[in-house]
Amino acid sequence: MLRATMSVIVALFALSVSGTAAAATTNEPAATNLFGGNSFLEINDAGLLVRWDRTGSTYARNVIGSGWGDTRLITGTADTQLLQLRWDDNLLEWFIPPGSVRPISAGWGATRLNTGLDNSNFLEIKTNGDLIRWTVNATGQVWSPVKIGNGWDNTRLIIGLNSTTFLEVTKAGDLVRWTITANVPSRQFIGAGWGNARLLAGVNGTRFVEVTDSGDLIEWNAAGNTYVGSRAGQGWQPARLLG
Repeated sequence: MLRATMSVIVALFALSVSGTAAAATTNEPAATNLFGGNSFLEINDAGLLVRWDRTGSTYARNVIGSGWGDTRLITGTADTQLLQLRWDDNLLEWFIPPGSVRPISAGWGATRLNTGLDNSNFLEIKTNGDLIRWTVNATGQVWSPVKIGNGWDNTRLIIGLNSTTFLEVTKAGDLVRWTITANVPSRQFIGAGWGNARLLAGVNGTRFVEVTDSGDLIEWNAAGNTYVGSRAGQGWQPARLLG
């Protein structure tokens, strides 16, 4: 898995304002301050695991692993942690650096979507529509589930922003922000027009990125009860997963 040596390739992108989430028509996991609150993860069609670090108004490409083609879902959970759900339905927790891994368990075939909230919590949406919050114990070795919702069959994308906040894109193309209080999610409609969002990843509590169907990378930043978007790159068609 994490077999590649560390290398950094700086990718410069031109930024241009593309509107707000409520009004924009934009063309598919994230964690509390993932990698310091300025980065996100990508797995591309070549099976490379890439960390994108925000530098000024752009992102720098940092290849941190190869051989990740067996990944079905990926999500960051902390500065140096990520969860990998493989096609063989095994869930693994990775620590980087130095690249050590801890198997969590097998039998995750019923997981449709997942996303990290922080280094001790992640969300899972099952194929039956249940929303599950998983929390790890004090030793970081045993994960326990709590069902916090059902009827989530309509969710197309889900990303965590912090330990209590996550975003959902519905199959109808609506963007919804959810806040968890005492394991009860409360809903806030943000905007429509997200039908061509292909991939999403949380960067921090107020920022996330989107890969559109046309291959643009859009950075969205919170502005009151909506989000303002700027184009941060092009040519993202090879991106297969974000997290």
